[in-house]
Amino acid sequence: MIRSFSSSGSTVVRQTGSTQTVRMQSITTSSVRRYQKTESTVISTGGWSQQFSATSIGHQWADQDRAFMLTEPRIMANEVLQKLESIKITEEDCALTRQKIDYILCEIKTMTEEEIKAAHTKFMEICPNGKMTRTMFANVLQEVFSEGNASDYCRYAFKLFDRDNNGTLSFTEFVFAMQIYSSNDLEDSLGLVFDIFDCDKSGTIDKKEIVQMIIATSALTDNSLEIQDAKNLTKQIMQSCDVRRVGKITKTEFVNGCKNLSEYCKVLVPGYDEDDYVATTSVLTELLGEQLLQHDTHGSTGTSKYIATSELGYKIIGLYFSGHWCPPSRDFTPKLVEAYKSIDHSMQDKFDIVLVSSDNDQNAFDHYFQEMPWKALPFSDRTRKQALVKKFNVKRIPCLIVLSSSGEVLTSKGVAEINAYGADSIRRWLQVSSQLQTITKCGEKFGGLTGGHSFDDFITNNLNSSYYLRGMISGLKKYPLDWCQFCYSSSNDNDKEIIIESELQGTYETDDVIERFIIEKNERINKIQVIVDHVMVYVNDAEKVIPLVRGIRLFTTHGRASESIDHLKGILYTEELSGYFVGYVTGRSGALIDQLQFHWYPNTIS
Repeated sequence: MIRSFSSSGSTVVRQTGSTQTVRMQSITTSSVRRYQKTESTVISTGGWSQQFSATSIGHQWADQDRAFMLTEPRIMANEVLQKLESIKITEEDCALTRQKIDYILCEIKTMTEEEIKAAHTKFMEICPNGKMTRTMFANVLQEVFSEGNASDYCRYAFKLFDRDNNGTLSFTEFVFAMQIYSSNDLEDSLGLVFDIFDCDKSGTIDKKEIVQMIIATSALTDNSLEIQDAKNLTKQIMQSCDVRRVGKITKTEFVNGCKNLSEYCKVLVPGYDEDDYVATTSVLTELLGEQLLQHDTHGSTGTSKYIATSELGYKIIGLYFSGHWCPPSRDFTPKLVEAYKSIDHSMQDKFDIVLVSSDNDQNAFDHYFQEMPWKALPFSDRTRKQALVKKFNVKRIPCLIVLSSSGEVLTSKGVAEINAYGADSIRRWLQVSSQLQTITKCGEKFGGLTGGHSFDDFITNNLNSSYYLRGMISGLKKYPLDWCQFCYSSSNDNDKEIIIESELQGTYETDDVIERFIIEKNERINKIQVIVDHVMVYVNDAEKVIPLVRGIRLFTTHGRASESIDHLKGILYTEELSGYFVGYVTGRSGALIDQLQFHWYPNTIS
């Protein structure tokens, strides 16, 4: 993987694993008055001795005359790791230069210049040569986790934060390393733990690495586990997370398998407190609502009860659009019931079906639902039913749309596949879903962590891994990037040209200059560039500087590229993954584009 970074006056290309120096210059800000943003960030400062929690980290360094604490509410740990990997500031000179201060102020919004200077003073008192050794870092962590033993954990964590592999942490590396522990996003915290203990950087962890993880993380608190207890917990984690049954688990499998089980998180996540973490709504809850119906096995015959949609966990879901009044539906339902009941118990733990009824009244729904052993969308929720029909473009019933646990459409032809292959179709869907979790590589998140709303082209456009990014339509003006739409098409569409345009991200203006870049069917996008600038905006009549995406450039396997963005102000990022091409895009947008992340597919599936 090759990433590059440039600012006004300097450009550096960095290949992962090599040492790099970047000379940062002060970033100019411009004024944008029409940007809307609802979230606000609270700056929290205090004395040296602060209670460690998932949302703030205080350093118990003894100093009566100074007050400083690194705090970043809801900062994303993976984002910080990406900053460490893509940007290196030279630390050969131990002085706190204007360039270093400007860079930290831009990247860590809750730190003031005075706090940065105080932190640097304390850092230099601990390590006068400007290089913090592993022992020094362990002492800092030990004071944070005063009830436990941080030495074992530090041995693994230090390797992750020492990005240039020189055996020490610079001041910049240390500041970012400490910021990581302020995340109150549980998925992000679990992802950090995975990265720390993925010792060989293979993208997977096995039983041995999980045992090491459990022993080291549990030792940080007063709940340290013995090796046999760690092995027993490892076995449980593998059973929950190893969906492919291959003896090792990916980062996605680890996070998805652990985040809803507080007994795992209490051991794996340093300082975990369930109440401190921000509740995240699952894709299925967003899609189906908070509650579903299922048969009440303990009640009288024919009764149903409400269950939380979250109880589906991370199963693959078949949305069954059907109605008792429809003869083809009545003919197909027994076949689906037979296939559903014939899969073994381990598969039923990973697959379920939800009826989306097209019946005309409650009585008809109740009668028809009694024939089915699965869940149902409440009949009274007609608005959501219509939204699902529109979202998945259901033209006729019966229709079976199969979704992965993260919302990807695995197939819209579930009825035909069940008719042809019966229960073998369900087994194939489980296998395809497992493969999807491992083939995709997520690029960096370019831009801000908050602001606007999140978007996911994969889910919104009902894509699957045979679809890929074909180009972009953008609207440009003085800002300079007002909006964009990403375009997709299938690699399996034969001679039929199909172009899917995503939702418009940003704000359309009638006088925008529109640029269109669509690649040929035999091309792929194998490199991207993004300009991110820190822009002054007005939130509740107060000025605030936030990062925004100001320009995007796409490069193809045939040597073509969209319009140059080199003339734009801001930081230029380049992302290129050897052997991969861009599959789809996610991010955040509001009045402007806050963040972009590109997701890459291996060339072998094109």
